[in-house]
Amino acid sequence: MRYGLCILMISVLLLLTIANPSEAAALPSISSKAAALFDLESGEILAGKNTDVKVYPASTTKVLTALLVVELADLSDMVTISRNAEHQEGTALYCKEGEQYPVRDLLYAMLVLSANDVAVALAEHVAGSVADFAAIMNERARELGAFNSNFVNPSGLPHEDHYTTAEDMAKIFSAAFKHPLIREITSTRVYYISLPSGEKRALVNGNKMLTEYEGTLGGKTGYTSAAGNCIVAAARKGNLKLGVAVFKAQGAALWEDAKAILDYGFANWCSIAFIGKEQAVTALPVRYGEEKVLLVAGADLQVTRAKGEQDLQVTWELSLNTQLQAPLTRGQVVGEITYFLDGQPMGTVDAVVAHDVARSWYTYWEVLLIAGCVGVALRFINPKASDSHSLKRR
Repeated sequence: MRYGLCILMISVLLLLTIANPSEAAALPSISSKAAALFDLESGEILAGKNTDVKVYPASTTKVLTALLVVELADLSDMVTISRNAEHQEGTALYCKEGEQYPVRDLLYAMLVLSANDVAVALAEHVAGSVADFAAIMNERARELGAFNSNFVNPSGLPHEDHYTTAEDMAKIFSAAFKHPLIREITSTRVYYISLPSGEKRALVNGNKMLTEYEGTLGGKTGYTSAAGNCIVAAARKGNLKLGVAVFKAQGAALWEDAKAILDYGFANWCSIAFIGKEQAVTALPVRYGEEKVLLVAGADLQVTRAKGEQDLQVTWELSLNTQLQAPLTRGQVVGEITYFLDGQPMGTVDAVVAHDVARSWYTYWEVLLIAGCVGVALRFINPKASDSHSLKRR
């Protein structure tokens, strides 16, 4: 079969008993100034209070700092503590100028203990200075869609130009939480760090959600007098993963508000799976192939929707970036599949070849046949040349 187009669009209508968005139960009453419930995978805000109001992030800032360190530094690098880092205010590991620590250990000290001196040391290691690191923070925040935030330091110590929103922090935390090491560290309750003296120091996580809320996956707390109590955290029940961001809480209200918002989320939202990784999508004919090729999804795709939804149409579109022409190799990406819920795009996954498809043996004869036809044509076009060649041979 010949394909005149390199892009093949296939739309298939699936009738599933899935959700028409309906009004979910009201967000519970909370005393915190701003809060957001969000889908952990995408960072999409599901519900909230003052989600776009600017707030001081305190040490939740360190989530973005950790994201940049993981992306830009080698975990085995040794970090030399500067005089500037040694003299930071607030919670600290009490590093001394000239001491050296591995990046990995300092990430634990920053996220578990919430050490401000460590945050500065890591920032200087990555960018050379706090100011240059802050510029990188703001650039990365914009890339993540956090347009209403501005960062001037890596620790979250108070500054009038250092602010975020619950919505922005949801986007930042969702991106950071995709890194296995950040998930591991933010879920750690106690970490023993090796000091230059050879002693071990226990770093204790102050995030009470790890022990008081079942299903908590990790998170980061913060506090300054200007910011109040803050937290950004994630939890899971079944296959539903939700995040919560709470800012400007007073004392124990932080934990009460975070738990109440997550309880609300798990009671009123559900996860809808469109496709699973390596799950079959469709089978298509292959040019020069003896068999059809099975295409599978390259990743999982699921969305969070309000419970009580029903009878929405689910469609998908397959866009090929090349002709399906043998030979094809298992694991080869040949396009992408986009899923829609009631006409709205929900996400895209790679279209992946599930098995090798060899070129049919007889197709090679096509080349020989064409060569033969060309030879005959040339003979008829210039017969004298052929006769002359024959005479010479005699």
